[in-house]
Amino acid sequence: MAGLIKVEKLDRASNGRIVATLDVRTSMGQMMYPMQFDDQGSMSANERQAFLELKQHLEEALALVQHQLG
Repeated sequence: MAGLIKVEKLDRASNGRIVATLDVRTSMGQMMYPMQFDDQGSMSANERQAFLELKQHLEEALALVQHQLG
């Protein structure tokens, strides 16, 4: 499997939530995924949460695509 997914940026928003940007590169191209979630308490925990949030988003998107295709 060729590709790369990395946390490009982690910032704290004014509301205390974490704003993360993930860089997703596959053989089909590159996409940046911005997201927000509650602070998990450490940089490593926030990076893990960013990957979990991306996973959930992609799983939901795949289910919607499958539904659209019938």
